[in-house]
Amino acid sequence: QGRHRPARARLLRIAARHPPTRACAARRSLPCGAMASRTALVFVMSACLGSGALGAESSAAATLRSLVELQGRRAMAEAEIAEISLEESKNYEVAADAEEGSLRCGDVYCAAGIGSHCCYGHGYAICCGSTGSCSRGVGGLALCTR
Repeated sequence: QGRHRPARARLLRIAARHPPTRACAARRSLPCGAMASRTALVFVMSACLGSGALGAESSAAATLRSLVELQGRRAMAEAEIAEISLEESKNYEVAADAEEGSLRCGDVYCAAGIGSHCCYGHGYAICCGSTGSCSRGVGGLALCTR
């Protein structure tokens, strides 16, 4: 347990230098904590594997390292897509009383008559255009992709 303290201290220094993304700051309901926790876990596992703290690297360890690195890259890519989806959602949002027939999606309303629909993330929702498809990313992030 003591062998991992330097990695933990380094992780805490990195987290302090990198505040949450603009999307996290704009919407407190975005599950930033879940994403940060997963990223932290990936970082610590990578640090332990890289430092040899888990023993000599075997074939299984090399496979695990590759898997952890890919999961970290996926988490970062999905976080970026979620942030873009959140920005694009504003193009399909309307005020609650602006249009008759607007669709309520959590705290936002999607415009009526243009085929927009709701995409739900963990604790929040976004509007997705008629050609978009909803999915959930790492940590329950709402993704709208075409």
